[in-house]
Amino acid sequence: MRKPNTIKDARSLRDTREFIWLSDIHYDPYYGQAPAVGHCNATMSPKYGQRECDSPKALVQSALSQMAKAISPADFILITGDFFRHESDKLVDSVNQMTTVLANLSNIIRFVFPENMSIIPCIGNNDVTPDYYLDIANASETLNTLTQAFLPFLREEEIPTFSRGGYLARNVTDRLTILSLNTIVYSSNHNPESQSTIKDPFDQFEWLQSQLEIARSSERAVYISGHISPSIGSYRLKQLWRESYLRKYYLIVNKYEDIIAGQLFGHIHSDEFRLTSSKTPLLLAPSLTPIFGNNPSFRRVYYTAAGEIFDYDTYYLDVENNQTWMQAPSFREAFSLPDMTYDSLRHILDNFERVWKTFLTRQHTYNMELVPEECDKDCQKDWKCILTSISRKGYDDCVSNNGEEDKKSVPSTARITLVAGLLVASVVLLVIIVILAKRWVGKRHYRLKVAETDAGLSLPEIS
Repeated sequence: MRKPNTIKDARSLRDTREFIWLSDIHYDPYYGQAPAVGHCNATMSPKYGQRECDSPKALVQSALSQMAKAISPADFILITGDFFRHESDKLVDSVNQMTTVLANLSNIIRFVFPENMSIIPCIGNNDVTPDYYLDIANASETLNTLTQAFLPFLREEEIPTFSRGGYLARNVTDRLTILSLNTIVYSSNHNPESQSTIKDPFDQFEWLQSQLEIARSSERAVYISGHISPSIGSYRLKQLWRESYLRKYYLIVNKYEDIIAGQLFGHIHSDEFRLTSSKTPLLLAPSLTPIFGNNPSFRRVYYTAAGEIFDYDTYYLDVENNQTWMQAPSFREAFSLPDMTYDSLRHILDNFERVWKTFLTRQHTYNMELVPEECDKDCQKDWKCILTSISRKGYDDCVSNNGEEDKKSVPSTARITLVAGLLVASVVLLVIIVILAKRWVGKRHYRLKVAETDAGLSLPEIS
């Protein structure tokens, strides 16, 4: 297939398809009341939310209304986790409150979109209570509760794996499969911490590999999706997955990189990517909640029938100014790139001194208050290391190596093969040296206004 040369050219191709991507809703039913997250506990709190607070009902309804307008002709909707607010454990009877809100929210989302629209959920760390707590040995009640809450999204054949481990596989087109992972169990913050040595929680890695094998034999492309990404965070520079799970994941991904067309995650609330040992970049979505300073947003993603993601539009609400939904320049427009392949994202890193302001503006979803006046060489080096590191060690090594990533931090399939080959060659060479020695001894990575917030779809109440 020929590569699109322009945005217009790419989107006019016959095989161009679309999906909607929403992440980190963090709906707070107590916004404007005493139990609200953050400082938004007064009745006079702004209707559509404010920074340092989770999403109020009006913001969720407004976002869904805008998504409904942007949905045609999308193939599916991906929601990469954290439907519920932060600090759920501070609520009275938190489990029942969370369950009720998740079920109501799922029904509202299902109501907004056509009945045949495929909606794929991922479980986030704030969709269990306490945060990050999922007892692998006694998870059936929690997972059955989540299954019931997300029932409006699930297909009958997905219920067994979702209720057993919080993961699912769905064919969204005749050539593309989405795998939704439960990433809570891999998190560096997962509790009970005593379960961190379990080799394959819920047998999910075994399932992942079997699904990738099925996809390969069926000549299907795959998107791996989840909430917490297998990388480091850009805020605290913390490794987000435990080391053993990180390595296991990339060993599997690198083995099947010929069919993996996307790795899609949320959690960090900002618009970023990671370049890893895999040829398929990690794409990280910004959040709907404005709690960490970003403007609320969602994406319309463009991809080919073969699964290659080549662009996306970001729709965001200027939450503290004109409270109007805006459409940002697309990814390719913003960075003047032909696509979103590994090489194109590498071009951003190689030219970071020129594009850093664009990157940081988009990272915070156009909250210019968070964009620094300057990003000097140390700042640029730091970002290059963040965007190419999946572990804290990899980041530290990169920084100490003046911005050059440690390509040995997680071995790719090719590197494993190379290392194995070198070991064999070394052994052979050693044998030859010994024989010769005996012989010798014996003689020697524009804003467009979309619509007013209150316009459009009339939605049921979220309770």
